[in-house]
Amino acid sequence: MTDLLQKSWEYVIPLLKAGVILIRSVPKEVDVLTEELEKLRVLIRGAVDKVAAAEEGKTRELLKQKATQLRTIYFSIEDVIDEWNSCLQQEKYG
Repeated sequence: MTDLLQKSWEYVIPLLKAGVILIRSVPKEVDVLTEELEKLRVLIRGAVDKVAAAEEGKTRELLKQKATQLRTIYFSIEDVIDEWNSCLQQEKYG
């Protein structure tokens, strides 16, 4: 039985170490996503400004479609980050 436990620990310990490394890297990944989200927000703002300045017609419609697509992507990313932060808070404060 002791031999079985020893072999189990030899298998489990590297998995636990790998899990800890992954968990430690998560805040860095969230920071990277947050930076990308900010860049996307600036891009969206630029697209919205271009739509406002564009002449009526096809150009305006195409720009509006792109701006709508960018907004959708932005809000999706923002939702993921918010959900992740909520999970972190629940784990932190129980």
